[in-house]
Amino acid sequence: MAEISLNKNKIDESTGEVKRRGQIASIWFRFKKNKLALAGLIIFVALVIIAFISPLILDYETDIITQEISNRFQGPSLEHLFGTDQFGRDIFKRILWGSRTSMFVGIGVVAISLGGGAIIGSISGYYEGSVADNVLMRLCDMFLAIPGTLLAIALVSAFGNSIPNLMLALGISTMPKMSRIVRSSVLSLKNQEFVEAAISCGTSDARIMFRHILPNAVGPMIVEGTLSVARSIISIASMSFIGLGIQPPNPEWGAMLSEAKTQMINYPYLVYAPGFAIVLTVMSLTLIGDGLRDALDPKMKN
Repeated sequence: MAEISLNKNKIDESTGEVKRRGQIASIWFRFKKNKLALAGLIIFVALVIIAFISPLILDYETDIITQEISNRFQGPSLEHLFGTDQFGRDIFKRILWGSRTSMFVGIGVVAISLGGGAIIGSISGYYEGSVADNVLMRLCDMFLAIPGTLLAIALVSAFGNSIPNLMLALGISTMPKMSRIVRSSVLSLKNQEFVEAAISCGTSDARIMFRHILPNAVGPMIVEGTLSVARSIISIASMSFIGLGIQPPNPEWGAMLSEAKTQMINYPYLVYAPGFAIVLTVMSLTLIGDGLRDALDPKMKN
């Protein structure tokens, strides 16, 4: 009997694994049918690869921040693909290096937002109507009443201008929206049969929330997280542009635009490269988010 039970468990586990693989394959099949989303994924993967390999092919001291005044304001050429800036630094190399900062901070912001939003939204949705729900949602409403960028500027000004503080400020400013999305998903799932079965078996509330409900609510979180990376990159560039984000000489795209704004009339190519990098990255993430939204939507299965 023990051997039969053991074999049954193996079969059940194998069936569950096959089912999960089937779901992933189904999502991928629907996603790749969206050609624009697939193009966005290819572009984003290429940008991530560039961000990872840039430290291997470039030296920060000699290629990124070293000033060569004799080469200043050289137009695009084979030697300098995007030209040089007012300090003679190669813009193309700085764009490549700047992708590391934008990607790292953008993904870090979304990780903070997802982590905090998942916890707040799960507790609020599972204990709907309780004191905890009312307190958490009123706090979210309070933060949602303040524009996200303005809130991030206030937090960075209060706690200091650094990359960790910038990530934390932007993560806190986007957390209320993520909490709302998670809460709505939890509300739609907490009365399902599998939750009632878990409750009848004496499963703890924490395990039900984070082991049973939250994994089934991951679809909207993934879509919102993907779009939040795009919004975070824009926010990072905006704050760097006004001097509250990444500080020179670090080559962040928004900071590069800020440095070039006084010279853009005479040397417009200075703003083309960082502006195009921001647009390309945000566009690819937006296309991925739209494709994931359609692929994860049960109504699109047929």
